[in-house]
Amino acid sequence: MEIRDTVYEILDSSTSVGKVTGAMTIEDDTDATDFFEKQFEKHPEAHGYLEGGSGTIKSPIYKRVDLIESVDSILPSDRILHIGGSLTNPSQIENMDDRIKRKNIVYVVGNHFEKRPEEIEKFAALFPK
Repeated sequence: MEIRDTVYEILDSSTSVGKVTGAMTIEDDTDATDFFEKQFEKHPEAHGYLEGGSGTIKSPIYKRVDLIESVDSILPSDRILHIGGSLTNPSQIENMDDRIKRKNIVYVVGNHFEKRPEEIEKFAALFPK
């Protein structure tokens, strides 16, 4: 197991994680980018995590590729960028992956698999060994 310092941002307060944690959310893309930039300055070894939130109503993470690219541009290339929230279809990941040039990216799909475990193989097929 590896413990990683991570800058984690919840982007939508209407989501499961937003409601359960009561954490501050940043829903404006410019503010979110500024937040990450300041946090990466304070924590230069940190990785990044953009949490769109399961069940997001406003804008699922796969529709926020401009924000992802913006955060990607300020995160050091040797760090991992985690992206999660409302990913329910492999094509959503494929569309993001086509635009995001980062090699070390982790797509987080959780609640969808809890409801539909039979779809794990469809998603896994995106990432051949």
